[in-house]
Amino acid sequence: MKIKTILIAAMLAVSGLTQAQVSEGAFKKAVDYVNCKTVELSLKSKPDILEQYKQSCSCNDGASFNEINNLLKSVSDVDATIALSNEIETLKTSYSKTWKTNEDAIWFLTETAFKDKTKYQKLVKFAEKRNTDATFSTFKSDLKKELLPILSAVVESSNTNVQSTDSEAQEPKQTIEERLKALEQRPEPKVEDKGWFDGFTFQIDVFSIILSIVIMFLILKIVYGGSDGGSDVSESIKGYVRSKISEAQFKSGGNSGSGASSFEVNKLKDEIEKLRGEVKQLTYKIESSKIPLEIVQPRYEQQSWQDTKQPEVKTETFFLSTPNADGSFNDSSVLPTYKEGASIYRFTKVGNNRAKFQIDDREASVKLALTYPDKNIDPVCDAVNAFNPKAKRITTVDVGEAELLNDKWIVNKSQKAKIRYES
Repeated sequence: MKIKTILIAAMLAVSGLTQAQVSEGAFKKAVDYVNCKTVELSLKSKPDILEQYKQSCSCNDGASFNEINNLLKSVSDVDATIALSNEIETLKTSYSKTWKTNEDAIWFLTETAFKDKTKYQKLVKFAEKRNTDATFSTFKSDLKKELLPILSAVVESSNTNVQSTDSEAQEPKQTIEERLKALEQRPEPKVEDKGWFDGFTFQIDVFSIILSIVIMFLILKIVYGGSDGGSDVSESIKGYVRSKISEAQFKSGGNSGSGASSFEVNKLKDEIEKLRGEVKQLTYKIESSKIPLEIVQPRYEQQSWQDTKQPEVKTETFFLSTPNADGSFNDSSVLPTYKEGASIYRFTKVGNNRAKFQIDDREASVKLALTYPDKNIDPVCDAVNAFNPKAKRITTVDVGEAELLNDKWIVNKSQKAKIRYES
């Protein structure tokens, strides 16, 4: 019986952190207002469209998302603004029952949403683009003031016929002006990346893990240790559970200096959601890695060296004209096909950066080569007979070889082509 009492107390202590006091309907109206004002700010650089927008979509009159969306679709060159508005509309799905006050919802709409790069990339980009602009700071400050009446009005009307709890009856009611003042004085969160072991987040996580393990242990004792289960649990474990429950109640009770603020709790929950997503991805990767892979063993067959096929080099022919004085050709002058009056040498690739060459045997090529033999022939060819001014043909006795280095085909002296002049 004592164990059951401890379990019930533990569940009540944990569930005490998640009592919702923010109306979902009010939150959706607040999102529409944020959407309206954000679109208005984004259209500041387009005065004509902005004026039309203000006339058709009055934020103070509660312009809805459909009205905003229809207006934006009726004008041109606002695709980015439409995408931004669509993303803001998704904030409605982020309503949390753990928000205790309207200020928590306002903080989410004016601070958290504009900094969550994982869920709201367009909102973050919109904010980062204007962070150095004083107008944007004023925009967020005004939003905080204007959202509180929207949320308060809906909440007060929806709670008219609901009986107040004892704790509410004991607390003095605040006016809207007082709540606005408190919201303005709410400290800005430090924009810095905290480690997993920093501050309040780590303490809550450790406590939650330990408490979950202890509760699971007690449940197993009750299920498998008899009907009452009390005799199987040591007094040290009971004392430990009682101390942890007391710590949980102490941390969740009131607004004392040692307790966690609603902002810290909301931030913790956001981080937990992110971690859950990462855990799912890691789980999927781990499960995928467990799929057995079929390893195909290579089959070796005895072959003679004559049967071994050597890699084939793709034959490629191209053409070049006059060589440089140092016995090279510019690779940038390569012609993939023969061009009469411009082509003298025919190259055939024998490797990735090697090629054999000779004077093309076409009449036009020979005639062009003989026009200036000292420039067109001598740098890359050696004649086996004396030059004959009356020669009309050039026969290639041995082809030459060239190597591509950087952007030039280089012909060494020992690799020149051997030619014969013929009448």
